[in-house]
Amino acid sequence: MQKTNSSISPISYSLTGQASPEFRQIGELGEQGWQCGKNFGMYGRGKMRKQGKILKIIWWVYIALLLVFVVVKFKGSFYELTDRISTYSMQGSINYNLIPFRSMSTQIKYITQWWALKNLLGNIIPFIPFGFLLPIAYKKFSSTISVFFTGLASILLIEVFQFLTKLGTFDVDDIILNMIGIVCGYLMFLVIKRLFVRDEVMRRSRKRRHRYTGL
Repeated sequence: MQKTNSSISPISYSLTGQASPEFRQIGELGEQGWQCGKNFGMYGRGKMRKQGKILKIIWWVYIALLLVFVVVKFKGSFYELTDRISTYSMQGSINYNLIPFRSMSTQIKYITQWWALKNLLGNIIPFIPFGFLLPIAYKKFSSTISVFFTGLASILLIEVFQFLTKLGTFDVDDIILNMIGIVCGYLMFLVIKRLFVRDEVMRRSRKRRHRYTGL
C-alpha cells in the first residue's frame, strides 16, 4: 500500500482552493499593515492641511496689518487721515515721484539722521514677511518668478491706491525699497528651506544607516 503524506504544503492548499493557515495569517497581517498605513497617511494629510490653514491665517493677518499701518498709515486718529487727504488734495500739491532714487539718494546721504533711516527701513522691513510668508502659505507661489511678480504687482496696487485716495504718494523709490524687503524675505525663506532639507536628508541617512548596521 502506498503511504500518503499527511502534511500538506501551503501551496497544495492554494491549488485545491483552500487557504492555508500561513497564508491566512500573512493576509491578515498585510491587511492590518495596509489599514495602519492608510490611517497614518490620513493623519499626516490632516495634520498638513491644519498647518496649511494656520499659515494662511498668519499670512492674511499680516496683510491686514500691512494695509492698516503701512498702506493707510493709520496712527490712531481719523482726523489725521482726513487732514492728510486734504493736504494732498490742495491745488498745486504733488503726491507722486516718477524719478528713481530721487528721494532715496537724499535719505541715504543723511542716513545717520533718524528721519532718513526711519524712511528707508520703514519701506523695507514691513515687506520682509511678504517674501518669507507667501511661499510658505501658498506653495504655488514658491518660485522666484512667482514671488517677484506677485510682490511687484501688490506694491504697484498699493502705490496706485495711495495716489488715488490721497493717503500717500506714488513713489518709485518706495517700490524699489519695498521690493528690496520682499527679496530679503524670500532669501530668508530659501536659506531656511535649504537648511531644513539638509537636516531632513541627514536624519533619513542616519536612520537608513542604523537600519542596515543595527547600530
